[in-house]
Amino acid sequence: MANQSAKNMDFLKLQDQISSLKKEVQELKATRKKLQQPLSGNDPVELFRLMSDNTTDLLWAKNTNNEYVFVNKAICDVLLNATDVYEPIGKTDMFFAERERLAHPENKEWHTFGEICRDTDSIVLKSGKPQQFDEYGNVKGEFLFLDVHKAPIFDDENKIIGTVGSGRIVTKEKQAEENYHNIFNTTNEGIFIHDKETGQILDINNAVLKMYGYEYEEMMKLSVVELSSGKSPFSEKEIRAWIYKTINIGPQTFEWLAKAKSGKLFWTNVELKHANIGGKERVLALVKDIDRQKKAEQALKEREELYRNLFELSPTAILLEDKNGHILDINPAFTKTRQYTRDELIGKHVSVLAPPKSRKKETDAHVAKIIKGHQLMHEVNAIQKDGTPCVIKLNEKRIKLPDGEFGILSIAEDITEQKRSEEILRESENQYRRLFDKLPYGGEVLDTKGTILECSQSTANMLGYNKEELVGKHLTEIFDQNDFEVYKQKFPEVLKGKPQIG
Repeated sequence: MANQSAKNMDFLKLQDQISSLKKEVQELKATRKKLQQPLSGNDPVELFRLMSDNTTDLLWAKNTNNEYVFVNKAICDVLLNATDVYEPIGKTDMFFAERERLAHPENKEWHTFGEICRDTDSIVLKSGKPQQFDEYGNVKGEFLFLDVHKAPIFDDENKIIGTVGSGRIVTKEKQAEENYHNIFNTTNEGIFIHDKETGQILDINNAVLKMYGYEYEEMMKLSVVELSSGKSPFSEKEIRAWIYKTINIGPQTFEWLAKAKSGKLFWTNVELKHANIGGKERVLALVKDIDRQKKAEQALKEREELYRNLFELSPTAILLEDKNGHILDINPAFTKTRQYTRDELIGKHVSVLAPPKSRKKETDAHVAKIIKGHQLMHEVNAIQKDGTPCVIKLNEKRIKLPDGEFGILSIAEDITEQKRSEEILRESENQYRRLFDKLPYGGEVLDTKGTILECSQSTANMLGYNKEELVGKHLTEIFDQNDFEVYKQKFPEVLKGKPQIG
């Protein structure tokens, strides 16, 4: 009897449990049916559901086991691929992730969302504080990036019973940001991003690090002053002035003496712009290293100064022409030899220095030939300012002018006196020759070995030769050996400048 009584008690308890479960199921069905009924407009829960399901942001709540206790339509459509907002209740993210992967075994990249992200639910539960996370991966074969905010849920006893979260789709923004960073860090131009008010460095690109020789973390601790020579006009005062002008006037471009990590000073070209980055006003600095260019310009300036000094101080007349033969410059030596002032010749055609008869035709021909690349060394007839004829020896060459065009450099030497002396010498030689030929007795000019270099007509007549036949002959070909020995004995004395007779 006792055993039967115990069995009856167990049966009654089982009936009570079944009745209780039936009641709970009926209540759940009633609740679900109520939730699916049209909204009355007065129920706050119904209004919250309506708002949640009409936002594009993903909304959800989970218990401490990371099981969903609430989801909105957006998370069902975008992330979970759930049939409705009720299917996820009591399930975890992993349930839906595994279902998606099993449905597409041929594509391992179909659903990868969250695989390389941290367990952010556990982080929030452990910290007990609201936090922001970047969560990303593939969903339905396409990349998805969410800006996620999560916070703990507390009960009346201030005990954490779960988490609530929201996620905003920022895939396009992140892709644009990635493109921006790719451009930001691959450009050869250094880029600084500064705080508009303080001038503090907020970000720098790889080109800046390479230019200054720093690592990112150490450079971000520095101020612009520490990256500059620090002495006026490259001090903090000037930095603030340039930023002020940029904000209140517009973009500013200037040269700046920067300082590398090694302490080396180098020249940069800086362009400051007022920009809006991420919704915040910033000052953008585009920086180029122009140190080599600056040094080259300085070296060029020094060379130009050197050449100008050589040009001005040279005792040789120098003239510079353009490709058409117009005079660009002359040095003082030129003005001295030609009697013109500099102002009288600058801009004039070089033909003004030539005689009227050959003025244009010959000079144009010379100019054209030189501009084609020929170097001319020639003598020309010219005139001084007062019309006096002169002879000029020219060495002319094509050069490249500072503007990139071809020009002509002419080195001019006045050889008028030289030509006159040569003419006098020539006339003197002719006169000597005439007298030599008229000598009544023989006359010869010999070299030290006894070869006839020149002879008078009298010598030729006496020996029965033409003058041309004798020139080049040795005395042994004309005289016998005894006579030649006599001549030979007298040669040393003659070479000493002592005349010999006989």
